[in-house]
Amino acid sequence: MRVIKLFLILISISNSLSSMHLRDRLSISDSAAAKTTKNTVFLEVFGTGAIIHSLNYERIFFERVKYQIAGRIGFGYQFENLNSDVTPWSIPFQVVLSFGTKHHLETGLGFTYLYGLVHCTNCGSEINRASASSTLYSSLSLGYKYKKPEGHLFFNFALTPLFLIKEYNDEPPVNLHVPKQTILPYAGIGCGYSFKFI
Repeated sequence: MRVIKLFLILISISNSLSSMHLRDRLSISDSAAAKTTKNTVFLEVFGTGAIIHSLNYERIFFERVKYQIAGRIGFGYQFENLNSDVTPWSIPFQVVLSFGTKHHLETGLGFTYLYGLVHCTNCGSEINRASASSTLYSSLSLGYKYKKPEGHLFFNFALTPLFLIKEYNDEPPVNLHVPKQTILPYAGIGCGYSFKFI
């Protein structure tokens, strides 16, 4: 009987110590999370923006010491278009999961809306009428991100394939900006600044 009581007492002490250790780890996690910069603004070349460059904003909305979940939205714009009068632009959006504290493994899933695929009649002739279409892609990303918890310099590089969901134009396309493919094997590189703000 005494052995059983002693065994129960040891189990109770073990559970108490485990609970204390878990609370300590959570408090450390919450303290570290409170010091992390949650906002990042960065310029990306190619990538999920689907055109030459895009300006993006990222906000961390859930985090622990070793991983973070963030939302990312951007606006891509091509200032010069030598092939037509249509100026392409895009809106990429992703939910991003990052593992690490300073050097991160980063993966994301989202969508990219692209305006600027050129459709034309009598292409290659002197009489050429062009019209622009809108396209929706799903996006994946997998790559590396450099970002300290306290912020400042931000850098990332990722593979960012895009998968065609729907093109909102029934005419046969002649695409002068993005290859007419259901899968676009893109990659992107970005650089920016992280800050706390709120």
